[in-house]
Amino acid sequence: MVLQNPLDREKEETHTLVLIASDGGEPHRSGTVRIHITVLDANDNAPVCSQPVYKADVKENSSEGTVVTTVSANDADKGINGEITFSIGHVAREAKQLFAVNLKTGEIKVSGKLDFEKSKTYQLNVKASDHGGFSDTCKVIIQIIDENDNVPTIQLMSFSNSISEDSPPGTTIAVVNVDDEDSDGNGVVKCSINSDIPFKIESSLTGYYSIVTDNLLDRESIPEYNITITVSDHGSPPLSSSKNINVKVSDVNDSPPKFDESEYSKTVPENNSPGFSVFTLSASDADWGQNARVSYFVEEKEINGGFLLCGGERD
Repeated sequence: MVLQNPLDREKEETHTLVLIASDGGEPHRSGTVRIHITVLDANDNAPVCSQPVYKADVKENSSEGTVVTTVSANDADKGINGEITFSIGHVAREAKQLFAVNLKTGEIKVSGKLDFEKSKTYQLNVKASDHGGFSDTCKVIIQIIDENDNVPTIQLMSFSNSISEDSPPGTTIAVVNVDDEDSDGNGVVKCSINSDIPFKIESSLTGYYSIVTDNLLDRESIPEYNITITVSDHGSPPLSSSKNINVKVSDVNDSPPKFDESEYSKTVPENNSPGFSVFTLSASDADWGQNARVSYFVEEKEINGGFLLCGGERD
């Protein structure tokens, strides 16, 4: 018996033949024998990945060992020729440090720290190989899902730590820039200040806010303010940060001096020598510094037909 056509185990693994032997006598006599042929496997088929492209999502900061996805492949061969092993082919070094594939199962797991802010997408080339050197490759595209893991930041772009008490409403005292490295709702921020002060916060450009006066100021009532700037994001749970600034109100000369009493009366005996102390009076000024310095004068005034002029000063 000789082989007439090539055999293909993957199409037909066994063949059954009946061999007949006949003699030349009359009548003919014959005998038969049944022959069973088993086709042995040869490694003539390469592995084939179940799909050319896999897509998967995984959250950033996922713990090591988190399963991302599983790739699979089939090999029409049998036994050791049909055994498949998986490996990650030529990809960026960073991707190889973050993901690992199970040699036998094709399960892809997290093996490093994922950070959405560093990279949002990774592509792996997973190779399925048999023991005879045949292989197939599929792509695995992994999308990193952002988590609210970045606290919003506040940066003072300009700031005046002193403002005149006669400044009109709308005067800018500070400009701040706020930022959040997260994306979508996790990166959307809201900026505010404490409400018990005569200031308000206004949005100018994206990410920039101005702190302006919202009312008239009076240094004599409140000489300084502590402003707390708070920025929070829309993540779940939301993250926030704050920054404190101190603003001093500078004085203007808007308060007149005031005597302790509106009128003083004193009885003085006659025949006193010049320089005799009659009495002491004082006045105060609510302003500060040079604006609060008080000088005393006696205005020219007729007294019993004469004039008295005092040219002295007193602080």
